[in-house]
Amino acid sequence: MATRLFIKPRASGRPRYQIWIDRNGVQQEIRFAGFSYYGEVSGLLDPPSSDFVELMPDHDPPNENWQVALAHPNNTTVVMTYGQWMAFLADHRVNQTRLFCFPEVFCDDYPILRVVGGKYNLRRPGDPFLGRLTRYLELARRKGIVVQISFASIQMLRNNPSTPGDWKANPFNAANNVNGFINAPNGVGAFCKLGATLGLEDAEKLYIDAVVDAAKPYWNVMFELFNEPNANLGELAIVNWFAAVAGWVDAKIRDPQTGLRSHLVTMNAPADLLSNTRNGGSLLKPLLLDAAGNVRPSPLIDVFQFHGSQWGGDSGVHDCSQRPQPASDGATIDAATKAAIDGFYNRAIDAAGTHHVSEAPVAVICDSDAHDRAQDHPEVYAPVCFNNDVSYIHRWSGCYLTQGKVKAQIEALQSAIPPQFAPVPDTSAGPAPFVPS
Repeated sequence: MATRLFIKPRASGRPRYQIWIDRNGVQQEIRFAGFSYYGEVSGLLDPPSSDFVELMPDHDPPNENWQVALAHPNNTTVVMTYGQWMAFLADHRVNQTRLFCFPEVFCDDYPILRVVGGKYNLRRPGDPFLGRLTRYLELARRKGIVVQISFASIQMLRNNPSTPGDWKANPFNAANNVNGFINAPNGVGAFCKLGATLGLEDAEKLYIDAVVDAAKPYWNVMFELFNEPNANLGELAIVNWFAAVAGWVDAKIRDPQTGLRSHLVTMNAPADLLSNTRNGGSLLKPLLLDAAGNVRPSPLIDVFQFHGSQWGGDSGVHDCSQRPQPASDGATIDAATKAAIDGFYNRAIDAAGTHHVSEAPVAVICDSDAHDRAQDHPEVYAPVCFNNDVSYIHRWSGCYLTQGKVKAQIEALQSAIPPQFAPVPDTSAGPAPFVPS
């Protein structure tokens, strides 16, 4: 592969490891300046606001005139093509974005195929979704933008009356598929218990394999295992699920000859799941240590992302009527960021405390997911992360979904991104277009 992201240790200082990029043999350190939205490739059936920015696939040559797309009057849904969206991000120095296989909105397409009658067949990959996904990845690649694909999330398994796109719409809900599982009022207690439901492990592996296979030809991809897991998923089940899925992905992206992995794998998790003394063990243990308890020279995850209170955010989320929240002062943010980095690398992995995270080549990223103050003030928080040599990913909030607010958020983020972090276009021919199965 001509271009590849990889992890490299620092000679000294924090963080212990950094993300690098190799472009045809020219290697340099890279810092992500990201902006995450949602519903990008899933086809929205129910836009969450009257002037939501909805993204649609397009054809070559792509239309990149994002200024026209955002010139619509307020209270009208804005449709931007993938080409316009990528040009919009690149023109504002954004070099990374994140999307979900199962967004927290009511969607038309998922990595599971919808069949006759409107239900899903968990034994068939969703070609319409994969076609949209690969078009999105291709246009991102041309702009030099890295796309993080999140396989699953706690949000997709909840059954919240005010959220139409959660378990009520999920293909794994037995009410929505032809396979008869999972038959439960929500998916939290069953989704990660792979051996407890006949056919569940095969179905999850099928869609994850399909996403990895479709995305693997694009260098500009990172894979996120699960967004915001918690102990309600099963004390031991969640550890086993992370280990299983990371193993599936590793088998797809690791070169058996060189041992190198073609793509980075990321994760996030709260502190209680990372504890080396919890029942079930640390979520990190099977990812960073082998079966003999030794540190893996090439771990099953490459990047850990801090969310919310892990790097200075408040516990819980404020209602939009209480936003924006005031930013903390620079010194407080700086101290919280340094503490998060040091605390992560000093964390023990095994119950005996023999090994620590610092021994494994894992980089870190600060993410404004569940961090209201950072979401409200990216221009304040992003520079502190960059000054600490850490990437910053700005996460959408339900309070910032309308066209004007999306543009304002992007502009605020741009003001904090140093020019050297701007994406570098990839002018190579790129992979062949996706072919449906």
